[in-house]
Amino acid sequence: MGSPGIRSLLPTAFLLAAAWSQAAAQADVGSTRKPRLWRVPKDLPTVQAAIDSARERDTVLVAPGRYYENLRLRGYNIVLGSEFLLTRDSALIGRTVLDGSRPSHPDSGTVLSIYQFEDSTTVIEGFTITGGTGTVWYDNKDKIMFREGGGILIDLAGPTVRHNVITDNRADETRPGVLSAGGGGVRIGFGDPLLERNVIRRNSGRYGGGVVVFHAAAILRGNVIADNTGGQDFGGAGLWIRGHFSRRLPSLIEDNVITGNVAQGHDGKGQLRRPPAQAGKGGGIIGAALQAVFRRNVVRDNRPNDTEGIPER
Repeated sequence: MGSPGIRSLLPTAFLLAAAWSQAAAQADVGSTRKPRLWRVPKDLPTVQAAIDSARERDTVLVAPGRYYENLRLRGYNIVLGSEFLLTRDSALIGRTVLDGSRPSHPDSGTVLSIYQFEDSTTVIEGFTITGGTGTVWYDNKDKIMFREGGGILIDLAGPTVRHNVITDNRADETRPGVLSAGGGGVRIGFGDPLLERNVIRRNSGRYGGGVVVFHAAAILRGNVIADNTGGQDFGGAGLWIRGHFSRRLPSLIEDNVITGNVAQGHDGKGQLRRPPAQAGKGGGIIGAALQAVFRRNVVRDNRPNDTEGIPER
């Protein structure tokens, strides 16, 4: 659910024109300069400063450490990674931490936001992503605010997110005017990202504690989605998937392990007057109005059930 409030005021044609104009401008920049490597903290002291300085095809390389930042990409297709990119030493994933637990504003608590038409050449790789609390986000479809994307929030974009540990994030706080909260680990909407070989665990949300896929054409391949909780409003502790981006572009959910997730019943603490039928269901996966392909997933040991509304795995 959700997308930026200001976009609700803009016609679709304007958005597409802006995307094409931006892509053309960036392609021109990329054709006249060589890609640059930005090292954090050697060249710049913070990850966001390096992102702000980077341009098309640049790489931001982050040394081991804990970085208390709430990051936002700027519409350029860049590689943002830890030194795992160079060494393939998986220990560096645990030692390079993006921690979103100190946001400048409580309504902007996502660790990493990606919503400026970035494509698959934007790569996020080799981090532990933790401490996020989600961003209050306007839902163009339902015309109301939600809090979404504790760890990563993706909207109108198609980045590649791989080899990360996305853990101990949440999107579960509501208030009057903010109907619900979900996508504790990752929230995907209206885009076509690739999530590959990530560990998404111990996140929480009132729907989609681990991952939300909302009207998107996402590829989820080879991930472990485990020990997430939530689903008090719209169900789905592990993966919550609803709607489609295009009937010709289904989401693909393959070769994932989805286990140990626990959907919790409606608790009366949110903004919903009555519990929806989905509340507390789909511990592993819950889906509705799908255009998606599920294959070779291991979905087991989720509570109260492994799947809800999913024709096949």
